Amino acid sequence: LETDSEQFLPRAAIEYDMTPDWLLYASVSRGWLPGGFNLSAVSPSISESLIQFDSERLWSYEAGMKAQMLDGRLRTSGALFWIDAENWQEFAIATTPTGAAASTTVVTSDADVRSRGFEVELSWLVTDDIDLALAGAYTDSEYLSYKFGPGVDFSGNRPAFAPEFEVKARGEWRFADGFAARASISLQGDTPLNPENTVVQESYALVDASLSWTRGAVTATVFAENLFDQAYFSGLAFDNFAFGRDGVRYAPVGAPRAIGVEVLARW
Repeated sequence: LETDSEQFLPRAAIEYDMTPDWLLYASVSRGWLPGGFNLSAVSPSISESLIQFDSERLWSYEAGMKAQMLDGRLRTSGALFWIDAENWQEFAIATTPTGAAASTTVVTSDADVRSRGFEVELSWLVTDDIDLALAGAYTDSEYLSYKFGPGVDFSGNRPAFAPEFEVKARGEWRFADGFAARASISLQGDTPLNPENTVVQESYALVDASLSWTRGAVTATVFAENLFDQAYFSGLAFDNFAFGRDGVRYAPVGAPRAIGVEVLARW
């Protein structure tokens, strides 16, 4: 199997400095991902239409602002965005009419997707030893069209793995002699785990924390990821591989709590 693809990718942007501390900008750009093949779909039981997927193409539009205050100690930015994608490359699982999996994960390019929303970010150097940051994004995303197969139409659904909103906050405190404490929290809104939108991961938050000590060229860090051991799903949800549609959906789970020690030496 062999294919060739090429694409012209223009980008245009404009900036306007309102003041030395305030900037407005707008941009438009062309995005592209080359097509390819689903080798796992090369099987007599799989439709030939799933063997190859097309190149993904999109137009991205963005307008926003950037600013700094308090002598640069407080920085903020915000943006509105709109993305129109053709031949959206989506992960899916080919199944038989009974619901049993006929292949491992395959990539399709039958969807057109529209995404629009906004994102904001704020960072604040409270003191020379304390940094705080907050960021958030809201996305309204939809399959404008997605006909996966005969009689299977996901048009109007929310794309898989596209959360409605995301919020992230972090803080760092440098204290004593070479010590630094860091903590962050990531909140993700309801997220579909399949194009059908029949399985949705409800909102959840992950907390990470660390304590480090630096002496000269050596830094030792004790860290905890997913500190509160939040259980969540992180991958494509599917019907039972072995028994067909038995009324139960399955999905991979995210990483559990991890606690460790890291030592970094520089020379």
